[in-house]
Amino acid sequence: MKKYLKKISLVLCLSILIGTVVLILSLNNSNVEVNTAVKETLVNFLEGVKNRDVDQVLDNIKDTTFKDQESLISFYTKDIEENRLVDYEILNVTVVDAANAEALTKVNITTMGEVTHKFILINEDGEWLVHLENKVPE
Repeated sequence: MKKYLKKISLVLCLSILIGTVVLILSLNNSNVEVNTAVKETLVNFLEGVKNRDVDQVLDNIKDTTFKDQESLISFYTKDIEENRLVDYEILNVTVVDAANAEALTKVNITTMGEVTHKFILINEDGEWLVHLENKVPE
């Protein structure tokens, strides 16, 4: 009877250990997938800016600065033409929680030179977007 209880205890302990390892691995895999999605959105946005592709930029951002789509398009068309992105490097991506992430980048812009910039990304309806707040002269 004692041997039987020891075997049951051993099986239970192994089951708990294996379950814990599987859970940790699945959580880690989930974080990697989220991190990849965040980085992919940022790359799509930055490539859009670099290639002066306004549609690609707009597809990857959330910007509530403007009252209408026409103003939004006009601003980004002018901005990416005047402030050309020469190159960029994503230094670090941090997923804060399920709805927020931050990405530290080094960007080289014709009007500013090389600067470090932190982008904020938000998850809206399952889609990661670069969250921008612009100050527009009146």
